[in-house]
Amino acid sequence: RPDFLIPCRNQEKCRNRTDEHRIKYSHGEHIVKPINSTQEKVSSLAQSNGSSQQQTSSDRRERIVCRYGAGCHDSSDRHRKKYSHPSC
Repeated sequence: RPDFLIPCRNQEKCRNRTDEHRIKYSHGEHIVKPINSTQEKVSSLAQSNGSSQQQTSSDRRERIVCRYGAGCHDSSDRHRKKYSHPSC
């Protein structure tokens, strides 16, 4: 996986939803980063405790931010695993 993404010429209007394209090109997505190291420690502690309900900070970084954010109505497991849904 590259350290940076090449901006897609179509940005938010891009219709190419393939994983290969999304891994290579950016589309103006907002990247959610952990607030501080305490959050990372809490997330890793939850993972080591076997809590499947908690998501680690690395899981959040792996997912694309859903364009609908907290207002998203797609609650399928497949969608939730692929996209993050920040409240802001």
